[in-house]
Amino acid sequence: MIVIDYISDLLTEYGDLTAQERLNYWLTHNKKDVIERCIHDYQQINVDYRKYAIENVFSKKKHKPDRILYVVKTIKKNINEVVDKVRSAYGLYLDDIQIIIYHGLANAAGEATNFRGKPTIFFGVEKVVDLGWDNEEKILNLIVHEYAHLIHESLQKDGLERVDPHEKDVYRLYVEGFATYMEDIYAGREKSEWFQECLEKEDDLKSECFKRMTTGISCKEFFGDWWKVLGLSDTGYFLGYRFIKQLLNRFGLVEIGRFDYHEVEEQLYYFLKFRSGR
Repeated sequence: MIVIDYISDLLTEYGDLTAQERLNYWLTHNKKDVIERCIHDYQQINVDYRKYAIENVFSKKKHKPDRILYVVKTIKKNINEVVDKVRSAYGLYLDDIQIIIYHGLANAAGEATNFRGKPTIFFGVEKVVDLGWDNEEKILNLIVHEYAHLIHESLQKDGLERVDPHEKDVYRLYVEGFATYMEDIYAGREKSEWFQECLEKEDDLKSECFKRMTTGISCKEFFGDWWKVLGLSDTGYFLGYRFIKQLLNRFGLVEIGRFDYHEVEEQLYYFLKFRSGR
C-alpha cells in the first residue's frame, strides 16, 4: 500500500490569505492531476468552480486547516488497521492499492477508483470537514466504505460501472449498500439518528425507489447530502444497507459481491417490493 499526502505541505502556506489568494495558491501549487479532476467535476454540472470555491471552500468561515490536518493524521494513523480489520472480519484483502489524500474544492469526501493503473482511494479531506465527519468514528467508517468499494470491484468480473441509466441506478444501490454494510466492523450507521429516521420511513422509501426504477425516473436524489427523498438525505445508502443485510440471510458476503447484473436486479426488486409493515 502506498499513502500519498498532497495536502499537509500545501496547508502550511495558506496562513492569513484571503479566499481569492487561497484559491490562487491552490491552483498554482497543487498537483496538476488533482486540479484537473476537481475542476472537471464542476465543468460537468456547469458550475463556476472559482466562485463556488471562494464562497464555500476557502472563505475564513469555511476553511478550517486545523480540522483538515486532524483528518489527514487520522487517515494515516488508521488505514493499515482498517485493512487488517476487514481481512479479519470478512476474509477479504487487497493491499496493492494507493491512498491519495488531497485538498479539493468540496468535490467528494472519498472516491474509490482506478488511477494510473492501480486501485486508488482519493480522500478529499476539506469535504470531510465540511460534512462534519471530522471525528474518528466517522473517518473510520469513511475509510472502510471506500476500501470496501475496491474490494467489491476486485470480486466482480465485469467491474461495477454501468452505462445504461437504469442499470446505474440498480447497481448504485447494490454497490453503496455493500460498502455501507462493511462499515459495521466499526460503529456502522445503525445507531445514528439518521438511520432510525430512515427506518421509520423504510416502506415508503422502498415504494418510491421501486416506482422510479420501474418507470424510468432517475434515482439520483437517493444519493448525496445535497438531495432529499421524503425529507431525508442519503437514503440510497440506507436502502442499500438493508438490501445487503437481507441478502445475507441467504447468501455469503463474497457470493453477494460476485452477483451479475441480472441477479442484482432480480434480488433488488424482490427487496423493494417487500413491506415490513412498520
